[in-house]
Amino acid sequence: MKFYVISQTYQSWGGEKQGLSKSLLKSFSLVTATAIGCISIATSATAATATFSFAFGSAGTGNGQFNFPFGIAVGSGGNIYVADTANNRVQVFDSSGVFQSTFGSAGSGNGQFNFPFGIAVGSGGNIYVADANNSRVQIFNSSGVFQSTFGSSGSGNGEFDAPVGIAVGSGGNIYVADANNNRVQVFSQSQPPVSTPEPSGIIGLGILGGGLVVRRLAKRR
Repeated sequence: MKFYVISQTYQSWGGEKQGLSKSLLKSFSLVTATAIGCISIATSATAATATFSFAFGSAGTGNGQFNFPFGIAVGSGGNIYVADTANNRVQVFDSSGVFQSTFGSAGSGNGQFNFPFGIAVGSGGNIYVADANNSRVQIFNSSGVFQSTFGSSGSGNGEFDAPVGIAVGSGGNIYVADANNNRVQVFSQSQPPVSTPEPSGIIGLGILGGGLVVRRLAKRR
């Protein structure tokens, strides 16, 4: 079993470096106290006996470089997906840490990020990104092409205040660590939970199977 460990010590939040808040630290488990901005990979049966294997990445903005990488996920094909938080992008590497591709840029439009923190890969290959400062989750296909988004700023059901952690269960449910609201929200995929925004649409929220379903309803023309 391989363990992928993000190495970083501070947060460049709004252009100023400051210590990670407790709410953010609660959402992540494998963070080490080094400042080289790289990914460390260890191979072992248990974390307690993990043996260092190799590392990749360095500080910067180029391909394969990082500025506060925080979220990490591994797809079924072995690709490594890294939320390169302060560079407002996701980088994709093969299982050996060789750069493959990148997607995303700074902003609030579809496919853009404002501090992407958490990242997860679903069983179908879709990539889920917790876009923290945009108070939403964005979904991309396995090629990094934007598919849909859900969530907005607030404290109600389906709303977020700094979503930083995300996971997708084997049954398809989406679990989001809503840090500043001090809760975890669960979204069901029993029906499509999201859809690509359309100018003529309106958002509908409902409860299905114990999870919040976010759907876009087309407005009659």
